Amino acid sequence: MERTIILRPGALGDVVVARGLLNFLQAVDPVQEIALAAPGGQGRLLASLSQLRDFLAWEAGEWAWLFSPSGLDQAPERLRRFAGDASLVLAFLGDGKEALQDWRLKLRALAPRAEIVLQPPQPLPESAVNIYDWLIQPARAYWEGRVSPESLALALSRSKEKYRVDPPKVTGLTGRYAVLHPGSGSRRKNWPYFDSLGQALSDLAAPEGGRFFSRVVVTAGEADQELGRRVAAAIPSALGVFSPSLEELAAILASSYLYVGNDSGVTHLAAAVRAAGGYPRLLTLFGPSDPRIWGAPGARILTAGDGMDRLGVAEVMTQVEEIIRDKG
Repeated sequence: MERTIILRPGALGDVVVARGLLNFLQAVDPVQEIALAAPGGQGRLLASLSQLRDFLAWEAGEWAWLFSPSGLDQAPERLRRFAGDASLVLAFLGDGKEALQDWRLKLRALAPRAEIVLQPPQPLPESAVNIYDWLIQPARAYWEGRVSPESLALALSRSKEKYRVDPPKVTGLTGRYAVLHPGSGSRRKNWPYFDSLGQALSDLAAPEGGRFFSRVVVTAGEADQELGRRVAAAIPSALGVFSPSLEELAAILASSYLYVGNDSGVTHLAAAVRAAGGYPRLLTLFGPSDPRIWGAPGARILTAGDGMDRLGVAEVMTQVEEIIRDKG
């Protein structure tokens, strides 16, 4: 039986984008074993969403051996058990040339019969390869020739499938609602007009009468909670959800009608989940980062160009109205 080990450290977005790789692997050989090593919170979430049975938190002390000067004979027993019978190891680690050979030797010591693939965690900027395709590439190369071209094509098509998530358990969150996530990992990527957008969404009329959205939800994590509270305070009847668990955040995103956010990990999480009978319609606002590399599958993208403040609320609302017309 095939067994694939994936090493994917990083923040929420870095880990969630591995959804495409996991979907591909599960489709190309449904009986293979897949094991994930990733940071605890986001790794557990991805393992749960993809129904992986084998997950080892990146924070586990044993992984420090991989980056230490310790010898091959000092490999922790827990890591040997985790990777020992692997047929393929996909390690998305840094691209420092001096470290690569040492990592390769240590991974070989853990998985003596495996094909070891060390790949930088993200594509080079000049390559313009989308991050989802980048992560799938080494697995696709491994399986070419092992399965039929038809099976490979089917697995690639299924790599974009979303995870089904049950409705959230947030009081007062019912009906058709929109989610705004005004933060990101960098202030340079933050669009400054989410408060005005939220006001416009609150006032948006439904064809049948009344308001189109029952609520506008503003989400924020620990790092951008002040920003989230400020945006929520400016929107009539907004529901602020601050520092939710990743599981609750996934549920809120999955049941939303519309999600608008910057290039962020939460945006990639929104692209990964869906609820019964629907899915969130995604609009991603890009500025300094390259949407060709970091754009999520299925998301509509609006690029600000030289500065996020040059993208106006009217332009964003035009896209929102097109999304509503397109989806019904």
